[in-house]
Amino acid sequence: MDSGSLTRAGADFLKTPVWRRDTAMVYQQFINYPHLNVFHNVAFPLKRAGLSQEEIQRRSGRA
Repeated sequence: MDSGSLTRAGADFLKTPVWRRDTAMVYQQFINYPHLNVFHNVAFPLKRAGLSQEEIQRRSGRA
């Protein structure tokens, strides 16, 4: 298959800016932020989302 669409809540997912998708993924190969440790790779999108430092600590620690 080489075509199709991806929707979420009825909206075209690919037309939504990455920072507004509220979705995360983890690559099988370590390619995102090789200069960051595991905690900071997990915490990065949470920080961008504007979560408090306490919430970032809680969620990253849980993950």
